[in-house]
Amino acid sequence: MDITAGLPNISASAFYLTQKTKSASVLFVCKTEEELEEFAAALKTFTPPQANLTAVILGEDKFSLYSGLYDIYKSKTPLVAAVTYETAQLPLPGKKDFAAKIINLQVAQTITRANLLAALESAGYERNDFTEKQGQYAVRGSVVDIFNAGSALPCRAYFSGNTVTTLTLFDIETQNTKTNLDELDVVPLKFEEQYSTLQNWVKDAGVYLQNPREEDLAAFNGSATLITTLNAPNAADAGLRPNANFNTDLNLFNAKVEKLQKENYKIILYCLNRGELDRLQEVFESYGALSKLPMTIAPLQKGFYSPLQKFAYFTSSEVLSRSYRGSALIKKFDNAQAKRVRFKELEAGDYIVHQEHGIGRYSGMETLESDGIPVDCLVVEFKRGEKLYVPINDFRKIQKYIGLKGKAPKISSLSGNAWKEVKKRVKEDAQKTAKEILKLEALRQANAAETLFGNDHMEREFEDSFPYEQTEDQTKAIAEILSD
Repeated sequence: MDITAGLPNISASAFYLTQKTKSASVLFVCKTEEELEEFAAALKTFTPPQANLTAVILGEDKFSLYSGLYDIYKSKTPLVAAVTYETAQLPLPGKKDFAAKIINLQVAQTITRANLLAALESAGYERNDFTEKQGQYAVRGSVVDIFNAGSALPCRAYFSGNTVTTLTLFDIETQNTKTNLDELDVVPLKFEEQYSTLQNWVKDAGVYLQNPREEDLAAFNGSATLITTLNAPNAADAGLRPNANFNTDLNLFNAKVEKLQKENYKIILYCLNRGELDRLQEVFESYGALSKLPMTIAPLQKGFYSPLQKFAYFTSSEVLSRSYRGSALIKKFDNAQAKRVRFKELEAGDYIVHQEHGIGRYSGMETLESDGIPVDCLVVEFKRGEKLYVPINDFRKIQKYIGLKGKAPKISSLSGNAWKEVKKRVKEDAQKTAKEILKLEALRQANAAETLFGNDHMEREFEDSFPYEQTEDQTKAIAEILSD
């Protein structure tokens, strides 16, 4: 078994393997999901946009694993696949068995819904009232919703008889269509036999094992290459070295960069986001070598350098002694979601509020036709048995009624003006309250107080360095507080 040293961390291994995949595929195996995330971030950083390469990260859950197998099955280019030791040793279906269970849906395709539902059950998908997570499907009238493995959004298939009329990806919360599809491959999740291995799936790939334990080696044949961060006899040296620990000491970092610049190294500092980059550029202005340091934005977590090739890659996490897991970088705090009623939470008999027509009672779903296309509608009953059919893509106009427990609200009428009068009175009350607030604000303004001046530039950079995506409500709240 070959041994390669000179790869001090997972990021260095990813860089090294991107060079290997220019003409041949590789399989990279590491210990933990955290290492897998670091590898994926480095792979994204070092893979050129024009590279003819398929990157596949196979996680430990079945949805990530089987969607990864689907990517491998469909790949026509060299690939780099990454997996943990635990997942790499799982029994897998053979390629032919896997391919036979892929469900292909196309617009204008003829398929009975009974056959589709049987295929979904056979593929390991669970029927549910609503599709809320991967591996579920739901049926309502002429609509079949499928939450495909590996997909961020579920798919809605509309049928007219036994013909698929449309395929759309939709938002779980609002039910709004996000994009239209021409076809969909449903990734299978259940198999009668699992006799194959990941190595059989990537037979021609070079296998690289990051710091394996003795028990990890048993599952791989002698053709694998060991990657070690330690010096080892007879090991090939990849030539990459770890960066020093700067512990937020910018003088130390400046001295290191200055030394490398004199030796004609190509140097790049990778920052997590624009705010962090702008702030560091400002701070670096008072440091000679750092003021000229090239900087860019990428999710790289750890850097390294090469004395032979004369390049050095640093990360803001190393310089500032902080780090974020890759999954945390894309997490979104969305308090706005908490205010919405979720489609699943509505039950027949629930009172709801329609923003244009007032309070009614939800009585279920019905499918109507519009221009020959079936449309799922929420049926809302108002006074005197009046019914309103709300297309599911207008679901955002509906809110669940919240009132005194045990006390039924007064139902609105579609034909009257009562709801408009209610909204008018609420608006007038709101205006009255607003005038009182303005009066209090005027009194407050009349009292002299010390003015505290902020720093717009530093505040903006601080906001931009927040490693999460802000919601509209959060952005609005920040702006209002700062303008107070």
